[in-house]
Amino acid sequence: MTGSGSRAGSGTGSADIGSLHISGAYIPQQTSQDEAAAYFAVTNKGDAADELVAVQATGAAQAMLHDTVEDGGVGTMTAMSDLTIPAHQTVRLTPGHEHLMIMNPVRRLAQGQTLVLTLTFTHAGSVSLVVPVVGLTGPA
Repeated sequence: MTGSGSRAGSGTGSADIGSLHISGAYIPQQTSQDEAAAYFAVTNKGDAADELVAVQATGAAQAMLHDTVEDGGVGTMTAMSDLTIPAHQTVRLTPGHEHLMIMNPVRRLAQGQTLVLTLTFTHAGSVSLVVPVVGLTGPA
């Protein structure tokens, strides 16, 4: 595993690996018994696209990328196999759009806790990201 992760003072997590900068990472406190969501932005400062191809969450059975698709006024989640981060662009995982689902955490995720995510990119490699659990409305 390469790269490094840290918790920023703004109540969100951030990390850098290769030409990628992950920022604004947070998890709203868990309201469902078996799942939570994580949100963050990935900025690619490089000259070539990269892809987020795998995600692991320490203390959870599974973590996976999802997109929320509107159809007839109803939003449904669909799993994504990867997420492309174009060169010189930022991709944001946000509520109601692309996001990370954390399935079956071993403990209920409450405000003030943290969870470690390992993000794996095709070219940049893997990085661990310490993500704070915040209130329902997001980081302060």
